[in-house]
Amino acid sequence: MPALSPNAIAIAVYADAKGQFITAQEAGFEGVACVDDAARALQLYCALWSRTGLAWAK
Repeated sequence: MPALSPNAIAIAVYADAKGQFITAQEAGFEGVACVDDAARALQLYCALWSRTGLAWAK
């Protein structure tokens, strides 16, 4: 998300098999992520931190 800040990051929720980012189209453009995607990301980061103890994941 370089438009917000050079250090800002965001989770790419949708991607194709080659890792290219795509936007959700079924209900129009969603932006970066919707609430259920954010919840899945939280679960992922919690599991990652719990299993690895990596400081950046905390």
